[in-house]
Amino acid sequence: MLAVLLLAGSLAACGGGGGSDAANSAARELQGGQAGRSADRGTGGSNNRQGAPEPQTKQFIVYTAKLRVSTPNVDQATAKAKQLTLAAGGYVQNESSAAGSETTITLKIPSDRHATVLNDLSRLGTRLSLTQNTEDVAREVADVDSRVKSAEAVLASFRRLLDRTTTVQEIINVQEEITERQAELEALQARQRALQHSTSYATTTVVLTTPPRSAAPPEKDEGGFVGGLKDGWAAFTAFLSAVAVVVGWLLPFLALAALFAFPAHLVWRRLRSRRPIGSTTGLPPK
Repeated sequence: MLAVLLLAGSLAACGGGGGSDAANSAARELQGGQAGRSADRGTGGSNNRQGAPEPQTKQFIVYTAKLRVSTPNVDQATAKAKQLTLAAGGYVQNESSAAGSETTITLKIPSDRHATVLNDLSRLGTRLSLTQNTEDVAREVADVDSRVKSAEAVLASFRRLLDRTTTVQEIINVQEEITERQAELEALQARQRALQHSTSYATTTVVLTTPPRSAAPPEKDEGGFVGGLKDGWAAFTAFLSAVAVVVGWLLPFLALAALFAFPAHLVWRRLRSRRPIGSTTGLPPK
């Protein structure tokens, strides 16, 4: 910079106005270059300080919940629960009911709408209980994805190898390997789809039940003549009930005894009529 300024000064002294213009032009270029380099250094330093943004790891969470709600109208609440689920983009996986008094439905709700829909479901009646669970399956998802890629690469290698085989035995061996690797790949892909579905949809089991019936109030103990009369009548009816039970229990046996006793009585009378007349008095016959 000092050399340029000295050169500009000498040119100005020797050349007059034309040298002054050249010096000014050189100075402006020098200042512009310095300013540009300063800006570049400043920008580069800022980038180095801030650094590149770190990639965010996607979360793979499996949500499950079980909700128990008491409602006076189970059918109406069930229809409302289905409507809320369908409006959120979910579906009904399973449903079972018991004579209109209790209904259990299993709902699949998108994970990003799960909290909102669960709150709406709790308002269908009186919430009795709520259980929620979460499971992080990010490692399993990453492992299955890696295994799928490896299985696809191995299968592609075997298919390329099949094109270069020459003998029949080699073709058979390679085809067997391809079949086995294909089965493994399909199993891994099925697991991959299952994980994707379980992390995309939360499983919510809703039990809708009617309120428990209130117990009947205990009867008042009445005293005096009326109370004694009621107690006596209750004891009398209880006695008659006991007698009826005993008679009903003995009746089959009595009927069976009568069935055998009647023929025995007829036989006894016939035998008695055949005896001699004197045998009944104890005297010898004439």
